[in-house]
Amino acid sequence: MASQHRAIEHPGVKGHPAKADNRAVPTSRRRSWRDQHKLTWGSAGVAEKGNMTVEVDEAIENDIWRLSIDMPACYISIQIDGREQLTKLLKFLDMVVPTYELPPTGEFQMGRPVATWVWDDETSGRLFLWLNRTGKHSIRAELDRKQVACIRAALVEATRPA
Repeated sequence: MASQHRAIEHPGVKGHPAKADNRAVPTSRRRSWRDQHKLTWGSAGVAEKGNMTVEVDEAIENDIWRLSIDMPACYISIQIDGREQLTKLLKFLDMVVPTYELPPTGEFQMGRPVATWVWDDETSGRLFLWLNRTGKHSIRAELDRKQVACIRAALVEATRPA
């Protein structure tokens, strides 16, 4: 019977011979993210405002979404696991609409990398988007009312019933 495990080969370093690690590691567990199945994406929503473009793409195979924000200063891509998270983000961003009765407050976390959306408590209508906020390396993008409206427009188009 053939074994499902194989030795891990290590190259030699500084003149020392290569060695084989005899720990049994199943080949299925040694796969990297590059070996995983690639998703096929379809466009679900697009919005443009000035020099900003927002795209919402849906994976054909699964309930996985991708929110891409393209601005001159940066390009941000967030993977969202499920339509429910997309709908919750839209409700959170609805606070920027002028007809909303209260100034926007609060924060919302979602996606991969972990994206934290935080309403600025000092300036009305300004939103901070933190990526990996609690990690060693993080990034914060500042979005004004027009940029938030652009993101919201793409989400509205993407969540519209077919």
